Amino acid sequence: IDRGYRVKDVADLLGLTQAAVSQYLKSKRGQRGLDIIKKSDGAKRIVRELVDDLVAGRITIEDEVDYLCRVCEILREEGLIEGEGYAV
Repeated sequence: IDRGYRVKDVADLLGLTQAAVSQYLKSKRGQRGLDIIKKSDGAKRIVRELVDDLVAGRITIEDEVDYLCRVCEILREEGLIEGEGYAV
């Protein structure tokens, strides 16, 4: 959205519905995770790489899982999340 894409374009790119994208944009979904990611420069870097590669068509939506695993690894290393859930 920040790069000028419409909600429909973002939904298609991410394999989500337009309603889901709208809920993320309005912080009705994913806010807790976003707050955690904002605390980590490394995680933010990986998310930017993911967006760049998706927009450029260099990866598929299936490759997104690898990026998200890298984000989780960084957040665990930094003590921002633990195991399957969030750090308390």
